[in-house]
Amino acid sequence: VSRPAAWRHRPISFLCYILSVSTLRPLACRVALYRSFPTRLLSRAWGRLNGVELPTWLRKPIYSLYIWTFGVNMQEAAVEDLHHYRNLGEFFRRRLKPAVRPLCASSCLTSPADGRILHFGRVKNSEVEQVKGVTYSLEHFLGPQKRRCKGKTRPPPCNGDHMYNSRSVVL
Repeated sequence: VSRPAAWRHRPISFLCYILSVSTLRPLACRVALYRSFPTRLLSRAWGRLNGVELPTWLRKPIYSLYIWTFGVNMQEAAVEDLHHYRNLGEFFRRRLKPAVRPLCASSCLTSPADGRILHFGRVKNSEVEQVKGVTYSLEHFLGPQKRRCKGKTRPPPCNGDHMYNSRSVVL
C-alpha cells in the first residue's frame, strides 16, 4: 500500500528498536513513549481543528488529501460533493446512503461506526494485543484487580478456568 497510513507505525517501531538496546523492554518503551505525548492537549487541539470552517475553495484539496490518506469511498456518502461539508468534523460524520450498510437481522452484535478489526482472538498469558502490535497485560490495560467498578471486582486473570476474547477495532 502506497498510502501514508501504512507507514504510521514505523517511526515508533524504529524509535523502540533504538531504545530497546538500552535496558527498556520494547513494550515498556512503547508505553513510555505513548505516555510522554500530551494526549489531552492534542485531543483538544484536534477537536477544535475539526470545528474550523474551511473556505469553499480549500475544502476539495483538504478532503481529497483525507480521502487519499484513509481510503475513504465517497460513493458511499449520501452527499458526494466535497464542498457541502463546512469542516472536517462534518466530513468525518457524513451520512451514508441507506443501502450501503444494511443491518443483519440475525446478528447479535452491530457496530455503530465503520471500523477495521485489527485483532481478534483469545487472551493468552493474560495479555491483550492492541493497536499497532502493542501488547498489554490485562492488569496494565484494566488496572489492578483490587480496584472496584460499581461495587464489583474485575474479572479474574486468565487461567484454565476462565477464557476471555479480545478485539481491537480502529475506526
